[in-house]
Amino acid sequence: MFPRWLPSVRTTRLVAVGLVGLQALVLVGFAVAWLVSIARGTAVYPQAVVGLAVFALVAAALLALCARGVWRESAWTRAPVVTFQLLLGIMGVEWIRGDGVLLGVLAVLVAVVVVAAMLRPGVVASRRPIADD
Repeated sequence: MFPRWLPSVRTTRLVAVGLVGLQALVLVGFAVAWLVSIARGTAVYPQAVVGLAVFALVAAALLALCARGVWRESAWTRAPVVTFQLLLGIMGVEWIRGDGVLLGVLAVLVAVVVVAAMLRPGVVASRRPIADD
């Protein structure tokens, strides 16, 4: 069904797991950097920075769970992973429109690769229709 030049389903799954795991690590890095700015006293709005750091840590935990779910081929992971990639792609487009062209292109490229991997049949299990009562 798929051309032979495409990577195997297992390789595609590994790419998705790796990129989603890397995204979780990047969010942890942002949280640490924001908390360091509070410790150094350089944060202009410390309460907002704490909120951003907590949000980034929660999102990182959710992405880590999703990466684990993709590794286990769980169907539930498709929706949250694709949703996060859509948000990342939108942010990437805005970075391209601003001063962060290289970062924006990288974000859009990663988002497209992960969405393509998540939508490939066999990467995660297919959802089954809900049975009638």
